[in-house]
Amino acid sequence: SLDPVYQAKARILNDVLQKIGMGKYPWYLFVVAGFGWMSGVVTGLILTPVANEFNVLGPWLKLAKNIGLLVGAAFWGVLSDIWGRRWAFIITLGMTGLFAIAAGGSMNYVALCSLTAVWSVRVCGNVPVDSAVFLGKEEGLHSVSMILMRHMESIPTSHQYLLTVLFMW
Repeated sequence: SLDPVYQAKARILNDVLQKIGMGKYPWYLFVVAGFGWMSGVVTGLILTPVANEFNVLGPWLKLAKNIGLLVGAAFWGVLSDIWGRRWAFIITLGMTGLFAIAAGGSMNYVALCSLTAVWSVRVCGNVPVDSAVFLGKEEGLHSVSMILMRHMESIPTSHQYLLTVLFMW
């Protein structure tokens, strides 16, 4: 069972968050984090048009994405804990924008795969970093279940569905 003092403090915090409600900033952050999550599925969306444009097989683009995801998985968790989630959030959004625009102008398939790998480094850090920034938590996040648990603690009860909506974005 939980400590009664903790339960009392949690109840007070939940009541205050419910009274405060959702302002403009959390809604703007929700939209930005949603676009960050959406950027993770771009490779799947462009696979067929890219294969038709460059007359190549698609698996190399998937391989480039997975290599980027592997590097990002080892990279962003540590850097988020060192620099803080706000800087990681800003850097990951900047990387995605820069390298996705550059990939859009790729003249050949090798350049596209290389730029896809670089933007995928950022995508792997996307779920924990964007979610943590959206939910307003600065502690370390260890899994999606921890994100869900912290979500329930940080926004009003009337808006707890937003993390689910963010997953569907």
